[in-house]
Amino acid sequence: VTDAGHDGDQSIYINEGNRPVPAQAVEEELLRSIEEVEDRIKVFRNRVRAVLASAQTDGTEEGGDDAV
Repeated sequence: VTDAGHDGDQSIYINEGNRPVPAQAVEEELLRSIEEVEDRIKVFRNRVRAVLASAQTDGTEEGGDDAV
C-alpha cells in the first residue's frame, strides 16, 4: 500500500499483482460484492419462507383430516 498516486496525488493505492489499484475502486468493488451477497440472502430467505408456509399449510390440511 502506498499513499501517493502516480501523479503525486494523495490517493491511496493498493497493489494488485503488478498494477496499483486505487483504494476507492477496491472499496466500491467490495460494496458491490456485499450488495450481491445481500441480494442472494434475500432470495434465499424468500425461498425458505415459501417452503415453511407450504409445510405449515400441508400440516394444517393433514391435521384437518385426522379431526374428521
